[in-house]
Amino acid sequence: MENKDRHKIIIIFVILGALLLTFRSAQLQLFTQKYKEQAARTTLYKNIIYPARGLLYDRNGKPLVLNYPIYEILAIKNKVDPAMDTTNFCRLLNIDIETFKKSG
Repeated sequence: MENKDRHKIIIIFVILGALLLTFRSAQLQLFTQKYKEQAARTTLYKNIIYPARGLLYDRNGKPLVLNYPIYEILAIKNKVDPAMDTTNFCRLLNIDIETFKKSG
């Protein structure tokens, strides 16, 4: 067997491997709904972080430090519907429209 024949066989194996990987990648990304559904489930994600300390009181029993909940909402501008109902959104967050406009 000559070097040219070996070279051709190696090239054929590399091309077949690349085609196999391309086909499998397309199958997973385009034709499998499993990953699309998993991404939809994990898009909205609630993460509660509890404070590391409790309430701190002075020697007279008056609170020195209080823990107030803070909420943060992150949105991707391209994913938000342009016809979003601002009034409904503010009602869900229990804020007024002026607060919404100031934060934007």
